[in-house]
Amino acid sequence: MKVQQARSRELTSNEIQRIREIMVAAMQDPEADIESLRTELWGMVPNEDSEAFSQARDVVVGVGAVSQQLFWQDAKWAYTQGRPFKSGNREKLEQRLNGAGLMTEFQIRQNEATIRKIAEREPILLQGELVVVDEELIDAVLASVDEVMKRFNTLLTPPNE
Repeated sequence: MKVQQARSRELTSNEIQRIREIMVAAMQDPEADIESLRTELWGMVPNEDSEAFSQARDVVVGVGAVSQQLFWQDAKWAYTQGRPFKSGNREKLEQRLNGAGLMTEFQIRQNEATIRKIAEREPILLQGELVVVDEELIDAVLASVDEVMKRFNTLLTPPNE
């Protein structure tokens, strides 16, 4: 069994930027080659406990994927019940992200306003278009977020050596 030695160096600003680009590509491009991105990512990361890697991971996963998953789960509940809803999990995550400077109070209020509009069947701005959200659209978004989460799980698992 090989034992990988933890490298103690810190990431350069170019490496940190590239890690962010890799994570965004994994999130936004379903056609991205996750295996090659994972190899590149783990070739730069001194170790998975490094502060820079943890921060980049938390930004993309916390803000990009987990918060979206919780938001759309709450949107589905609000849509089916016809009234706004905010789960305890989303509340906690938003407060944690806000405390870390990764989500603003304005963004939190925007989320709440959007959930209210979904519950009341009012149009929301979604990818540049005004759309009245229905359960089918919510399910499609949740499926997409689930796929993003799977890609992240692969990306954030060190490749076998």
